[in-house]
Amino acid sequence: MEEEKNAMEELEQKMEESKREMQIADALDEIRTRNARIERGEKGGKEDQALAMTRAEVDQRRMQEEADLEEAARLAFTRQNIERVRLEEQQDVEGEQMQQEESKKAVPSFEKVARPRKANGIPLVKKSVAEPIKPPEAPKATAPTGLGLGAYGSDDDDD
Repeated sequence: MEEEKNAMEELEQKMEESKREMQIADALDEIRTRNARIERGEKGGKEDQALAMTRAEVDQRRMQEEADLEEAARLAFTRQNIERVRLEEQQDVEGEQMQQEESKKAVPSFEKVARPRKANGIPLVKKSVAEPIKPPEAPKATAPTGLGLGAYGSDDDDD
């Protein structure tokens, strides 16, 4: 996987370099064309030769860059790399499927589930009968003693 990424990065870098070189070549072509015009003003006849030579150099550079890019692309997409990438993708898909299955098992579901039935009406577990719970006994009632407010409201301080 890393080799493929490296190959793709190299291809991208080469493409960027070729774009820069093409821009430089175009700028160089313009400079040479200007120089050819200047030279034509002084010496006639050499401008066509200088222009043809400049165009030939630019064309040769472009062809070399295209050949380099094609070679890099061919190397990046060789059969071995493609098969390796397909195998890795298949392994990734299988791994994701396993993770999904595991996550389904871990999450509770509200789907209907068939439960096993009891065989012949015989209970699977013997139930024991518990004794009934007796309510707690109420405390014995005593005679009312009053509220203890006998001296309330009186002016006697004797209490």
